[in-house]
Amino acid sequence: MSVTAGDLAYELPSESVARHFADPRESARMLLAPKQGDLIDAHVVDLPTRVGSGDVIIINSTQSRASLLRTWTPDGPQELLVIEPVGGDRWIVRLPPGHRPERGCYLEVVGADAAVTLLEEDSGDCWVARMECPGRDPEQLLEEVGEVPLPPYAAGPADRCRARTTFGVDLGSAAPPTAGLHLTTAVLDRCREQGATIEQVTLHVSLKTSRYRLVDPRNPALHAETFEIPARTIEACSSAGRTIAIGTTVVRALETYFLTGQPSGKTDIFISRGHRFAAVDQLFTNFQAPRSTMLAMIDAFAGERWREVYATAVRRGYRFLALGDACLLEGRCRRTFTS
Repeated sequence: MSVTAGDLAYELPSESVARHFADPRESARMLLAPKQGDLIDAHVVDLPTRVGSGDVIIINSTQSRASLLRTWTPDGPQELLVIEPVGGDRWIVRLPPGHRPERGCYLEVVGADAAVTLLEEDSGDCWVARMECPGRDPEQLLEEVGEVPLPPYAAGPADRCRARTTFGVDLGSAAPPTAGLHLTTAVLDRCREQGATIEQVTLHVSLKTSRYRLVDPRNPALHAETFEIPARTIEACSSAGRTIAIGTTVVRALETYFLTGQPSGKTDIFISRGHRFAAVDQLFTNFQAPRSTMLAMIDAFAGERWREVYATAVRRGYRFLALGDACLLEGRCRRTFTS
């Protein structure tokens, strides 16, 4: 059965949207949602008490760039999101929706001897641009003066360390994988002490096209994201008693492999109703936006149970979206890939 945007609608009160991160990370609330039975209130720090021997926890090892640049144009200040390199000094960049600059537009980077020149339109609000930063490469420029991007509803900028995961090592995401922002080294170490194994995939989050709103489920036109899955992660999935994915990005990478047989490359898959999950038994994730592509994945994974979970979370005062709390969902069916 195909999903429609209306199937993914729910009431999200404005007061339920988180405007800032929980501090410390692991103090965020976590709603435990088994396939059946009571929904249990907990906190992220309690995650180690929910895992044991035979469990494999899979994290996304990507690290987000400080990809938000503040620039100056003849018309005034302009934010610019630097998304990904396309070769040499050419990068894909994105301007806020509604801005229609002309080809050749020159944007001076605030706080640095650098500039960005728009060369040609790409998809959506994106452009191919030339990054001009004498004496250093664009990655260095971003680390020196860039900011880790936050959603527009955030109540001010966050500390760069807090807006990145504690375990990310592969620089390449335009924005952080939000579920991983809850976890600390100490929490993961305690999971290991309980007998769980920690494995990883890499999926670099792109914001080239909107990944939040589901305009047409029959033709979602998702962005492609680069991923890589080590052989040991695939082997761990095959022998695991239970697999727990930290975030929808992990699910996307794993399910791409089991659909295509390719352990690396680019993926633009759209996971929705009817998908049989090969690799994931439980999903640790934020509460997703209505009518979003990520909620389509939740709907496929947990079935109609997600509506009860989300309604309960609203009633109990959980904080929603990218800066908010988490839930630990059990899939409606066991994964299909086992040894």
